[in-house]
Amino acid sequence: MWDSFVRSIYAVGHRLLVGSIERMLFPASLIGDGLPPIRDELKRRRHPIILLHGYGDQPYGSQDMARSLRRDGWTVYVFETPQMGLAGIDAAVASLHELVSQVKRETGATKVDLVGHSQGGVIARAFVKFGNDAASVGRVVSLASPHHGLKAWFNGPIDAMLGSQLLNPLISHGLDELLMGRAFWDRLNAGDPTPDGVRFTSIFAATFDGMVIPQSAWLEGATNVVLRRDRDGRGPHHFMINHQSLEAYVQLRLALLDLPPLDGTHAPAPLA
Repeated sequence: MWDSFVRSIYAVGHRLLVGSIERMLFPASLIGDGLPPIRDELKRRRHPIILLHGYGDQPYGSQDMARSLRRDGWTVYVFETPQMGLAGIDAAVASLHELVSQVKRETGATKVDLVGHSQGGVIARAFVKFGNDAASVGRVVSLASPHHGLKAWFNGPIDAMLGSQLLNPLISHGLDELLMGRAFWDRLNAGDPTPDGVRFTSIFAATFDGMVIPQSAWLEGATNVVLRRDRDGRGPHHFMINHQSLEAYVQLRLALLDLPPLDGTHAPAPLA
């Protein structure tokens, strides 16, 4: 009971704190003003889009991208991940089924495209692999998603907190399973990580973006797009990619129209 109480208080505090900081740092804006309009012959390639936000985030984190895509002619829905992702991937996949069905019913579309930031991209992949409704998905585009798990300075402190009876309730299942080496990744990446019938694109920064290393964002079988123009060639920060990165937005539009990415891409060094 104590664990449940602490986790509930933590979730409420997390929502209020993160929401306030995000609204302060990223006031509502449009990305890609001035980009050429989409040619008529390409418009028929569009599917309705479902945007999936990252761990600990809220639908507000997807609104800049949503406004920009709507301006460019897409029908866009924003998925609210259960408990901001704290409940984990499986809970999100179960909830996403309802929204996919709703979008198809309201738009008459037979397929939707899933665009996920960070944990949202992992949820999109899990939906295709485990959700028994892959036929409803045309494209999966991930933005700064850790397809092999998180590996950075914070792994050690998180593991230490998990081993503490007092601090353990502060680490959610959703965060724990995102760490590199967890069993979830063996399950997600077993067999074909990008099943046939769905186009996969992974868009990410050329260097560590503050949360995700490029080696983890690289997805075998996908079109991998390495961003290099922000931060003096390193690519956008993890929390800028879906708010302010023009390069990321341009590459996203291309992926959603089945067009090749701009510039060449190069694989990062393999995972250690």
